[in-house]
Amino acid sequence: FLRQRVRWSRGLLQSIHLHRKMIFNPKYGRTGMITIPYYLLFELIVPVLELLGVIFLILNLLFFDINYPFLFIISVSFYLFFVKINLLAIYFDQIEHKHYSNIKEVMLLICVVFLEPFLYHPINNYASLKGYYNFLFNREKKWGHMPRKGFNQISNKIIKKQNYTVQKY
Repeated sequence: FLRQRVRWSRGLLQSIHLHRKMIFNPKYGRTGMITIPYYLLFELIVPVLELLGVIFLILNLLFFDINYPFLFIISVSFYLFFVKINLLAIYFDQIEHKHYSNIKEVMLLICVVFLEPFLYHPINNYASLKGYYNFLFNREKKWGHMPRKGFNQISNKIIKKQNYTVQKY
């Protein structure tokens, strides 16, 4: 789980670095003007900003006078906003797509919404930052061997059954 997230974040940084000339370049259309800037601004930079926010919060708690009631109100407000957005996403998903087959799955998902900021999100941020570190300091450049499971066997059976010829490029 964690290694996969680290690879994803390292791959994100590799991809943005490789295609940096496309960022805000109208020549590349929506990809250059919307998609790559989105990944740069929201997927890449947000974990770094969150880490800086935690560092500044700790420093402020240690060395400066903080308005604790205001900090509590702001923290709870952000948490409730997050929960509200995710509950609405689950609700609209159930109305539109019905990805979950029974109410038990939906209820489990709703319970996870309340825990995600405290359990999954910090782990995901850690994996992102570790992937950035690995990329920036030339660690673990190889992707490693990741064998596919299941798809090759199924597709080979289908190909043989339908008598297709497969060409490798």
